[in-house]
Amino acid sequence: MTYSFSKGFRHVIPYYYTHSIPSKGRWFGKTVLDVLSTEFSSVYPSDHLRQTIDAGNIKLIRRDKLSEPATEYTDWESLSTHVFKNGSILESRVHRHEPAVPTRDEKPIRIVFENDALVVVDKPGGIPVHPTGKYLFNSVKEILKHETGLEELYPAHRLDKNTTGVLVFAKTSESVNHVTQQIMSRSAKKEYLARVKGRFPPGRVETHHPVVENTIKRNVQPKDAHTAFERVAYDEHRDLSIVRCLPSTGRNHQIRQHLLHLGYPIENDREYNPELAGVKRRKKVEEGVCDQCGLPIYQDYHDELYLHAQKYTLEEGVFETEVPEWAELKDSKGTEW
Repeated sequence: MTYSFSKGFRHVIPYYYTHSIPSKGRWFGKTVLDVLSTEFSSVYPSDHLRQTIDAGNIKLIRRDKLSEPATEYTDWESLSTHVFKNGSILESRVHRHEPAVPTRDEKPIRIVFENDALVVVDKPGGIPVHPTGKYLFNSVKEILKHETGLEELYPAHRLDKNTTGVLVFAKTSESVNHVTQQIMSRSAKKEYLARVKGRFPPGRVETHHPVVENTIKRNVQPKDAHTAFERVAYDEHRDLSIVRCLPSTGRNHQIRQHLLHLGYPIENDREYNPELAGVKRRKKVEEGVCDQCGLPIYQDYHDELYLHAQKYTLEEGVFETEVPEWAELKDSKGTEW
């Protein structure tokens, strides 16, 4: 995979990728054109669909009888008349334009520690940990594989896309299991820094407030969670606090929800800071049109989040990163707090 860099972002050179999707129950009785024009309209705009099919990039594989071989349909007329049945397969060859991700002056992802079992990195913001959704090669895992030449990497834990800091990868299934066991037994110690609105109380503040993990599943029940907090600094001029966050459980979005529950949401957290509820996100900017598939290429801007995984303590060692600039509060005279 080839990367390019411009305007502070890492780009993946567009590439072709074939999806093979077994037919879903809700597709039965619908034609391929019906499904593509509704559920995949963002991938195949109406003014581009005919061109895509004529180029042979869409295929319906259907077997009408078990005793007969499967038939493949690729032309416009067939795909507009033949419907999905149980066992049908939709093959879609797409020209993928992955969203760009931020880069630190085009430098490689910084490795904090490495041995035969682990690779610990300082994760930049705006990059997902592993392939997900629109991101495949522009994920920390794939970028790191590209930069180090390592063929196998296993994320030992997760960080949100916009969270920065210590991220542990294992080189083998045995070593990732060992780290996972430490996390599950809560012998692993995690320490985060956050910049929040308001004067956070001095001393140690703890909460066991249940959290609802960020998920697409419906009717999700809140789960037990525990986080301790300690104020590091307070800027009275801007009414902002730097808070050390010490979670002993690992629920998704736990720290962000606990800070909101305590009344001190992360300053720039669009999801959990009520003050930002009406603030529009920055829109994607069109960078041009792809000369291969004719679709627009967008620059997808990320949202910064003032949450940083500062330290991770395992049996293998204590791994720590530098304090981010946003956490270095200063008073009006330039004196650090």
